[in-house]
Amino acid sequence: MGALKILISACISIFTISTAPTAVNAAPFSEETAIQNLCLIGFQTAFAQAGQTPPEGMGAFTCRCLIQRLQGGESLNPARESCKLEASRRFRILPKG
Repeated sequence: MGALKILISACISIFTISTAPTAVNAAPFSEETAIQNLCLIGFQTAFAQAGQTPPEGMGAFTCRCLIQRLQGGESLNPARESCKLEASRRFRILPKG
């Protein structure tokens, strides 16, 4: 699986995981913290399922990007695509084709 496809899967996983039921006694998190945690889990899971290791810092960079764009009022799909492009440029991951 190409790195860009992995990144897309990771971003999609964020919102799949976020719909799962949560524990009643869980400590309260800010919305930003919850999104960051879910994003990182989804990101790491997608790479693990592909049997690949992401470049150091890519997960944190991608998740921060997504949060910033969502907080700026961008909708999910454009934010996801923008962050995917920014991460691929920054970490020099090119699509396989």
